[in-house]
Amino acid sequence: MSRPLQRALAALLATLAVFGATTAAEAHKPSDAYLVLAAKGDGARGHLDVALRDLHDTLDLDRDGAGQITGAEVDEAFPRVEKYLTDHLTLRGGSNKCTLHFSHNGIVPHSDGPYLRVGIDAACTGSVTDVDYSLFFRRDPQHHGLLDAGDGAKIFTNEVQTLPLAPSAAPAFLAMVRDGIFHIWTGADHLLFLVTLLLPAVLFKGRKTADEPHETETLRSTFAGILKTVTAFTVAHSLTLAAGALGLPTPASMLVESAIAASIVLAALDNVRPIFTGRRWVVAFGLGLLHGFGFSGVLRDLGLRGPPLLKALLAFNGGVEIGQVAVLAVVVPVLFSLRRFRWYERRAVPIASVVVAMIAAVWIVERVTGRDLIPG
Repeated sequence: MSRPLQRALAALLATLAVFGATTAAEAHKPSDAYLVLAAKGDGARGHLDVALRDLHDTLDLDRDGAGQITGAEVDEAFPRVEKYLTDHLTLRGGSNKCTLHFSHNGIVPHSDGPYLRVGIDAACTGSVTDVDYSLFFRRDPQHHGLLDAGDGAKIFTNEVQTLPLAPSAAPAFLAMVRDGIFHIWTGADHLLFLVTLLLPAVLFKGRKTADEPHETETLRSTFAGILKTVTAFTVAHSLTLAAGALGLPTPASMLVESAIAASIVLAALDNVRPIFTGRRWVVAFGLGLLHGFGFSGVLRDLGLRGPPLLKALLAFNGGVEIGQVAVLAVVVPVLFSLRRFRWYERRAVPIASVVVAMIAAVWIVERVTGRDLIPG
């Protein structure tokens, strides 16, 4: 192997290792908060549900270090919670800020644990037009703030921290499409799964070893074959996402996230020694089912029903497919050009697959034990 090719292989493996190390702590259900608001004359009323774990990570609620946040600790910390919310949540009536009053409305359960419900009463000089939201983004760039203003879900992200309060179907739909795209682009699980699919998918078909002749294949036909497998993921994702959002029974979050990591291990090892010969789409479909359960809790916790839920499902899954196709459009041509080198099939694919399997194995341990092995 020439030095340039050795460097290319080393760069591929280093990228996978660094990616796994820097995202290990983020490869779980992103933190979410749920903001429900209704305009009331010159102001608005509603509530904000915030995960206790997020408040603890930001404000250190567990003062006695017992490892469990008690009601007394939440009560003691509430003035600090109010201060944090005042600094990171703003309602506007035109160019004027509204005066916000927060109240402690107790602890409520969500699909991923207990949340503090904070009542909100906003007094404004005119009708509320916009909401500025910047909770937790500095600590967790993947955090979502989901806004329900009576017209479906709108989503605050690190990139979009201001949303209109006035009903508008188009922005809500587009926000869910965008979130589906970033669900793929920022999700370590999704990206490593795509890597495990793409590494061997570009190899020449119809031969048993790298030395045998191969049939002529075009980039277009290779891309089309890969797209079918990836679309199986999206279809399965849609099924369980809809089932969970509609309130059907779903597995516990820890089991789902652990199973996702385990399936990535199997898919990666399949690249080294075939386990699912000729059935790569089955692996993609199965992982899609798991990932759908993983996000369905967000829509269920937001309480969407009827047409708003249907629109959210269509928009989010459309975004997932767009995000995956975009990744394929960038990565497949590069790997397609590398497949003519024997070292790619003999060394790059198996070594990179082992690296992926090791990263996913770390995630399994983290998700089962609840402890971060690689600080993030």
